Amino acid sequence: MSDVAEMEKKLGGRKNTKEERVEMMREELQEFIDAKEKWDELDALVDLIWFAVGTAFQSDYPLATAWERVAKANFAKIPGITKRRMTVDLVKPPGWQPPDLRSLFERPECQARRCGYYLEGTCMWDGSNDSEGKALCQ
Repeated sequence: MSDVAEMEKKLGGRKNTKEERVEMMREELQEFIDAKEKWDELDALVDLIWFAVGTAFQSDYPLATAWERVAKANFAKIPGITKRRMTVDLVKPPGWQPPDLRSLFERPECQARRCGYYLEGTCMWDGSNDSEGKALCQ
């Protein structure tokens, strides 16, 4: 993710609209769908991930913390058949709780962009290494 953050810095703070980011991700998804070779699928998939992470950075989302919370919730799921009727899928067991992402936007410190996004102890918002700020967005 730090590579994506570095690339976003090259834009000099300029941001795409949501519609532009959606179009970029649609293009990469279509490339994945149309790919005939595994390496072309992989290229499209990595580009799709790259644009998704870049979109999170441009949107000021605390991606690392959100990722951890979603991962924890996903690991609590169990194998089963869902409404999608996939043969291999995970289902929400009784008592399953969705990840709490709302609180990431309710913290006054984060709303003021005091901490930005953290990745391995580095603030991806302003490049500082403010360890106090990291704790505010956890």
